[in-house]
Amino acid sequence: MIVEDTTAAAWVWPRCAVATTLTTAELDDLDGLTERVGTTPSDHIACELAAGHEQMHAAFVLADDGGDRWWWIRWNRHGRELCHLDTCDHADRPSGDDCLLPATHPGRHSFQM
Repeated sequence: MIVEDTTAAAWVWPRCAVATTLTTAELDDLDGLTERVGTTPSDHIACELAAGHEQMHAAFVLADDGGDRWWWIRWNRHGRELCHLDTCDHADRPSGDDCLLPATHPGRHSFQM
């Protein structure tokens, strides 16, 4: 785990404002998971990455396998994928908050937004 000290940070970085809606096929795939944690979102899902990123948009959808496997929707104008992604290994020193974004995400960590 990599720990960052954001004590002096008085700013909050904006998140990307792009959103999507899960397709019927994606909802069916998620409904087929047997050890889901939580409910499948039915509304618009907003990208959770920092504003201005150049990679595919990414939004957490739900967890399964007792919360150990995290499912994300990733999309851009060329395509989309529903996939399992590991989480980032950074944490904020003063608060102890973990970054809840996928590993290798571009830009700021979730605890900075």
